[in-house]
Amino acid sequence: MEADFVFPALFVGHGSISNAFIKDGKYYKALMNFKASNPIPDTIVVLSAHWQTDNQFEITCWENNEAFCDDEESNDHGTLKRIKPITGNVSLARSIVYTLKKKGIKSSINDERGIDQGVWIPLSILYPDQDIPIVQISLQVAKGPRSLFKLGMYLKKFRTENILFMGSGNVVYNRKIRHQEKDAPVSGWAKDFDSWIEESIFGDLENLFNYQEYAPNADYAVPTTEHLDPLFFVLGLKNEDEKIKTIYEGFEHSTTSMRTFIISK
Repeated sequence: MEADFVFPALFVGHGSISNAFIKDGKYYKALMNFKASNPIPDTIVVLSAHWQTDNQFEITCWENNEAFCDDEESNDHGTLKRIKPITGNVSLARSIVYTLKKKGIKSSINDERGIDQGVWIPLSILYPDQDIPIVQISLQVAKGPRSLFKLGMYLKKFRTENILFMGSGNVVYNRKIRHQEKDAPVSGWAKDFDSWIEESIFGDLENLFNYQEYAPNADYAVPTTEHLDPLFFVLGLKNEDEKIKTIYEGFEHSTTSMRTFIISK
């Protein structure tokens, strides 16, 4: 590996847990293509929509733990109950906390919580052997887009250490307005919002930070912000000489965007 190699950063739409098992699907293949195009990371750092904290960022800090899930669909599948113990990276977790505190950002380690479905779904496709250490960062929702962008800026230096940084959520996610059928036709309002986000990540970040004011159908597409928020974290990880590349776009259940992109040279 080249000395100046910077591991690509990834924003992944995780969607429903069934995505981890549809091996002939375009989404599954897109993640496999990402894996084939890059070396195996030494550690994976993930900020997921499914772990939210109020007053500070928390970082998992343990040698071994197990996944858990807060979604009844996953409990129906029973998948997360059968996975192997997950390995962590205590040294990196402490370094992240130290880095954030130096920047005046309140954070602490969490030595109890395991990973959640937002982490497990994409990583079970990318690295099914579950033998790569994982560190999860909580989502402090109240911080908003700019602060989450800065969080990525402060941590991007670690990308030179063969670490995969990932944000896991969905550009459009409204659990109350979605079709039961996975392959239902895409709702127009959801597609319009998703397209606006696609254009904005390549353009004016100020407009993007103020998406609730400028984006079409924002109230429907983002009734609560937790699934879109990881996108801002990933954009903050971008270096000036890097580009954003969409590796998958599509919908499930009519209104859930599975848009997935990478940041790399």
